[in-house]
Amino acid sequence: MAGLEFTAWTTGEIAVSTTGEDIIMLITAPANQGVIIKSWGLFFDGTTATEAGVLCRLVELTGTITGGVAGQKSDNNMMSAATVQTTVTSENTAGTSFTAQGTAGDLFGQWSIHPQTGHGEFRTLDTRILVAGGSTVALTGRASAAVNVTGGLICEE
Repeated sequence: MAGLEFTAWTTGEIAVSTTGEDIIMLITAPANQGVIIKSWGLFFDGTTATEAGVLCRLVELTGTITGGVAGQKSDNNMMSAATVQTTVTSENTAGTSFTAQGTAGDLFGQWSIHPQTGHGEFRTLDTRILVAGGSTVALTGRASAAVNVTGGLICEE
């Protein structure tokens, strides 16, 4: 770990699937370097107060993952000349770009978040998620009614 902190974000507001769990965004660690997930957040634009929560998960993915669009990432240390090597992939705004979503592996967290709100989590030093080099971790979601989401991760490589 080089201590290079970065933020990874979705490409904008993304339509959450109502038919099954779909990838919202993912990160893939560089092949020979791990990544630490320090915090994450998902924020929705729902309009119905009585709507059921959106099932959201932070999960490792293995196998074939195809589709997605380049996500946003920014180095949180403007004084560093180092380049973030982690790949960030986001769903497109229509929620239709991932054609193969891999297989769920380790589950790091699962939440039901009301679609009129959002939720973020800051991990303490002893509970941060350590992602092995070459591994992929995704934020996924499934809603009971149409809702859009934006979100991101703060990580270190």
